[in-house]
Amino acid sequence: LMLPIWPNNNPVAEWVARFMAWQTRHHAEYPTVTRPALRNLAWHEEQLIGHAFTFERPIRSTGKEISVLALSGVCVAEPYRGQGLGVALVQQAFQRVDSGEFEVSLFQTGVPHFYENLGARVVTNRFFNSRSPADPIAYPWQEATTMIYPASYPWPISPIDINGPSF
Repeated sequence: LMLPIWPNNNPVAEWVARFMAWQTRHHAEYPTVTRPALRNLAWHEEQLIGHAFTFERPIRSTGKEISVLALSGVCVAEPYRGQGLGVALVQQAFQRVDSGEFEVSLFQTGVPHFYENLGARVVTNRFFNSRSPADPIAYPWQEATTMIYPASYPWPISPIDINGPSF
């Protein structure tokens, strides 16, 4: 499902191995993480057609740690787009915020209007990743737009350390 959306020359077996290594590394690098990572999936017959991944990420702002719901890998297979499946997957992911499990979700996107329609808003903080071995003060995201959900959350205006790889 993800390979056509985010092309990569690595074999599928390598993707699976990287995922398993990420799971182990994530829990070792963030000992304060207590909530499970969840994948919201949509299937048609036996074919995976939609995906949204959420996990806990401790980030930092002015020395204070904030545990956010990281939203990542939202995608829908081409033939199934425009039918509300992406909306349903993201709403299901955001239910972790709506239920009180998390106060806020943080994510990057190339389609901000999609998320604004679901109650999110753009944030314009300076973001960096203090754990980056290459450049800890560089902009860490692949996409230009960073957003939070819900829009009403009192998000800080200070720089934000995403405290690890982008998601």
